[in-house]
This record gives sequence, structure tokens and C-alpha cells, in this order.
Amino acid sequence: DDARALVAEMDGYPTMFAVHENHPYRPWFQQVMSLHREGFFGVPRLLRFDQYDATEPPEVYKNEAALGVLIEYGTHLVDMALTLLGTPSRTYARLHRINPRTKGETMALVVYEYPETTVAIDIGWKPGGLARGGFVLEGDRGAVLYEGTMARGASSRFRVTQGETVVVDETRSPYDDYVESFYRLEREFTDCMLEGRQPFQSGRRNLRTLAATFAAYEAAARGEVLALDAFLSAA
Repeated sequence: DDARALVAEMDGYPTMFAVHENHPYRPWFQQVMSLHREGFFGVPRLLRFDQYDATEPPEVYKNEAALGVLIEYGTHLVDMALTLLGTPSRTYARLHRINPRTKGETMALVVYEYPETTVAIDIGWKPGGLARGGFVLEGDRGAVLYEGTMARGASSRFRVTQGETVVVDETRSPYDDYVESFYRLEREFTDCMLEGRQPFQSGRRNLRTLAATFAAYEAAARGEVLALDAFLSAA
């Protein structure tokens, strides 16, 4: 409700209103989007996002919030999925609290259904142990395997294949990609202000990301697979 009210308040305002959502602007993910638009992967059948941090969030206030890792981090990955594939039709989720220092959920497994694709988002703030992260896309013709943190880190490996052919195989710096994603997003914002057009990450578009995220919360609370229609209509 607060987000809808804020977007409505900014409608018609002479200054651009946008959401600083930089995750889809990771250079490797932008490459995935470009290849997808070209039909390189065929029909994507599976997308999987993983991010497990072996600690609670760095911002102390997030430990006290009623909602945890899904809204505070998972929503970034939801936005990546929607950026690549559009709006899902149904969702199912399970939430758990495994970190005693955090009040909200610290583990979330969310599944989004598309007519031909399944998206899984598997994330957590663990009380210790090993951190891990990655991204998988499996299509009819091609695939992506990104091994490494979805946030900041020292090293990752990014591979793109088509059949038996390895098209891309490179070591990347998640930290450098993180920094570059800010530049690319803010460059787009600047261009939009100069040209008088709306950015992709507009407030109104981001309502759909929030709707998909809160639909997952509701699905977890009910223990049911839920259609997103009602949530998207409200957005």
C-alpha cells in the first residue's frame, strides 16, 4: 500500500522517479539477457538463483524486522527473473528461520511458474558455515552456469554453452560486476533525464516485483500454490 501510494504521488511530477534496482545490470546478466533476446537458449525451461550468506545481514536494523531475507535480498532476484522472463503466473514458497539472531525468515525457497519455464530462488542468511551462490539457466538449445556470489565477492566463473560447444568460459570479479552494475543503472537514469523518457526501473514497474514478492509470502503463509493475478491487479 505504501509503495502504491508513493508511485501515485509521483505520477505527473516533473522530476523522474525511479527505483535503484541494480541487480539486473550485472554485466554477465546483461549478456544473458542479450543472448535470450537473440533466441540463443531456445526456450528457457529452468532458472535457478542461489545465494546463501554465512552471516546475518550487515545492516543491524534488518535483524529486528518482521520480514527477513526474502524482502531484503530475495526481491532483487525476483526482479532479475521478471526482467528476463516477464511476469509469472503462479508461485509457491517455503520460509524458515535458521539464524537465531534475526527475527524474520532467514531461509526462503520460492518457485515461480511461467507457461514454459520454472524459476527457483533459494536464499538464506545462515548463522555460520560456508557461503555459496550461483545462477543456472537451462534452455532447449543453450545454458548458463554462473558459479559465485550474487552479491559482492572475490571471484566467480561464468560459462555459456550451446550443445557441446562452450561459447563463454571466464573468471569474473563479483565485486567489479557489482560496481559496474551501479554505473550502468545510473548511466541509464542520466540518459533518461537528459532525453525526457522513463527508465526501465520505474516506480510503477517495480510494483510488479513487489507484488510477486508478497505473493510468495502469502503462498508460504497458506502453504498453497497461488495465482499472481490478484496481487498484480492490486499493483
